[in-house]
Parts: sequence; structure tokens; C-alpha cells
Amino acid sequence: MQSKTFSLLELTSEVKETLSRSFPQTLWVKGEINEIRQSVSGHCYIELVEKDEATDNIVAKARATIWAYIFRMLKPYFEMSTGQQLESGISVMLAVNIEFHNVYGFSLDVKDIDPAYTLGDIEKKRLETIKKLEEDGVFDMNRKLQIPDLPKHIAVISSSTAAGYQDFLHQLENNEKKFVFNVKLFPALMQGNNAADSVVEALESVYERQHEFDVVAIIRGGGATSDLNAYNSYHLASHIAQFPVPVLTGIGHERDTTVADMVACRSFKTPTAVSAFLVDIFAGVDNYIFEISEKLAGRVTSMVSHHKNQIDGINQRIAPVLRFARERAFRESANLQERIDDAAKAYIKNKKQRFGFAVSQFSYLSMSSYIKPERVRLENLGDSLYKRVIYYRKRLHERLLVVENNISLSDPANLLKKGYAMVIQDQRVVKSVKALKMNDNMETIMKDGRILSRVKEIFPDNNK
Repeated sequence: MQSKTFSLLELTSEVKETLSRSFPQTLWVKGEINEIRQSVSGHCYIELVEKDEATDNIVAKARATIWAYIFRMLKPYFEMSTGQQLESGISVMLAVNIEFHNVYGFSLDVKDIDPAYTLGDIEKKRLETIKKLEEDGVFDMNRKLQIPDLPKHIAVISSSTAAGYQDFLHQLENNEKKFVFNVKLFPALMQGNNAADSVVEALESVYERQHEFDVVAIIRGGGATSDLNAYNSYHLASHIAQFPVPVLTGIGHERDTTVADMVACRSFKTPTAVSAFLVDIFAGVDNYIFEISEKLAGRVTSMVSHHKNQIDGINQRIAPVLRFARERAFRESANLQERIDDAAKAYIKNKKQRFGFAVSQFSYLSMSSYIKPERVRLENLGDSLYKRVIYYRKRLHERLLVVENNISLSDPANLLKKGYAMVIQDQRVVKSVKALKMNDNMETIMKDGRILSRVKEIFPDNNK
């Protein structure tokens, strides 16, 4: 039996009537906006798709139209509710009437939109990104990195024209204490559909020079809430989490925390907060150094004063001892000199007497043959006497030098310098353990200080 033959118009009309009977009322359809454009007349044309979750391939596609009078209400309602622009790449749930035109074919006539579905999908994707990072074991990697004590060299990923970047530089360059930072900009798109890929490319450029930098700052100066979706992407968050240099984020939103913020070493709400953090690190180290220097100066001053007082005390105690020893040495030296002079005078007197006797003998024998030999002997005796006097005075002088040297060696100050110690008890030098008794207080003076002690036990040397 031959099947019925339709004209194209009959077939399209039959399809249209079948669809009208099957879907007579408005229904809800969910999908992803693949393309969206607004005409001059104000109508909005959307290409709605569904993708396979495993392969990301498009498995269904349909045209949808939001007429101008409806689009003027739906667009601000959706964006106010979600903080998200109506744009490609987002998932939406639309209330539609199914239309089939004999010429233009199948399409969807949009009547309403559900913001809650889009918000839920965004949050779902955000949570999926976090879960995947945790399953990969990389979520905390960058957060565990140690920020250097003085992060001076900074790689900045931002748009060169962004106000946030200019604010960041101004904050660093005009800090109160004039700390100097070395900043290198790695330009990137910070918003839009390509933002995540652009920031990743900038991170890869920093990675090639990672040894030059202490930290990486990813900053942007505000923007639409929808622009934050790039910073919730697994592609970008994974690169930040595994980056070998500490990453600081300041992407310009007070209320929202992105996945990029969560995996970064430190996150801040604004670019200026990032720069303030860096300046505060330097200020903290500067204050610490100042406090340490103040404490050190105080301790040095206290130690100098303490040791000066100790030295003054030692000088006061040892001065009488040294003065007594010096006076005694001077007295012994004067006595020795006097004894030498007396001995010399006695010797000369004796020789004079013998010389007088010789003269008298000479006078007595002057007329005899004995005169000449005695004259020679007398002259020799005078020479010998002179030489012996000179020799004796030299010997006495040498003995005096030895005595003076012994006195110098016995000077308590010199003995203290050689490591000896002096024991004082009741302002007298203790020369024997017999001068001490149990529980006596005594003072031991050494070259660099003094020791106050009490006698606990005495061990006399019975052999001495």
C-alpha cells in the first residue's frame, strides 16, 4: 500500500498542528546560551543548546526569541536577581511557547526566565570546581606556601589600563616610610569570556621567571559580578593552586569570594588591600628592627654602666693596697741607695787612710833607694783603687735595678694581669690561711672584677 504523499506545506502544517496539540501551554525548558544578540529593534535572539556532560558535545539545539516588549522587562529582572549578565556560556531556565513556522521552522517564544536556576547552576559549577581541586589534592598547595619575610619583587597580573592596577602602584610607591618595591606587570584580560585563559597565560609567563619574584598579585578593579565566573573556573583555579610562588588575589569585590580567592596563598577584596598588606609586612619588620635596636642600645648602656661601676669599685679597693706597696718599694729603694752610698764612702775613707799612710811612708823613704819602686806601686795602687770603686758602684747599681724589677714584678696590678688573685679581709691582704677563720667574709680581686665570698672550710698545709 502506497503511503500518503504530502506537499511540503502540508507536512509543515501537519507538524505545526501536532506540536500545538502536544504542547498547548507554556512550558519550562533548560539549556545553555550558546549565542545571544540583540537587534536594533530591541528583540533578543538566542541559540539555546544542551551539551553532553561527559564529552561537552552539543546534543540538542534550538532557536529562541525574546520579543522587545518582554526583553525590556526580563533582562533587568534577571541581572538584578543574579548579578549576572544575560550572556553566552550561562545556563538558563526559560518559560517558552513552542512555535513552528512553515518557512522558518522550529523555534521557542520566550515568555519568562527563572533567575534561581541560573544562580543554582553557577553555585553548582563553583562547588564542582572546589570538589575537583580537593580530589586532585591541590586545593591547599599555594595556601601552604610561606610568604618571604620581605616580599620586594612582585609579579602583577592585571590589565595595564585598569584603575585597580594604578591604585595598586600608587599605594606601593607612596607608602609612608618610602619602602621600595620592584613591580613587573604581566598584562592579561581580567574580564569577559577569555579572562581565565588570559590569566593562565600570564601565570605561565611568570612561571618561566619564577626565581625573580617573591609573590604574584592577581588584581582587577571591580566590574560586573558576572565577570567573577572566570575566577571560579577549574582551569584558572588549578593553575593558581599549584603555582610555586605565593599568589595574592585582589579582584575587586567586597561580597563575593571566588574559587581563585580560596586557593590563593592570601586573598583580599581590592588591589589596594593587596598593596597595603605588602607595605604592612615591611612596616612590621621595620618596627621590629627598631624595637630590637632600642632594646640592644639600652642593654649595652646598662652593661657599660654596670662594668664601669665594678671597675670604679675595684679601683677604690685596690688603690690603698697599691699605694702602700709603692710607698714600701720606694722606702726600700731609698734605704738601699743610702746603704750603697754609706758603703762607698766607707770604702773611699779606708782607701784614703791607706793612701795617707803610704804618703807618710813615701816621705820617710824619699831619701832612700826605696822611693822609686814605692812610687810606682803607689801609682798602681791608685789606678787599682779607682777601678775597684767603679766596679763596686756598677755592681751596686745592677743590684738596685734587680731590686726595682722585683718590686715591679711584685706590684699587685701586674700580678692581677697575669691571672693571680688578691684576697682582702678587713681591708688587709690575706697572706696565710691562718689569718682566716670560719664564716669570715672576704673579697677576692681579679683583673676583671671582684668576688665576695664567705669561708666555709679551711685546709691548712701542715708541711709549710
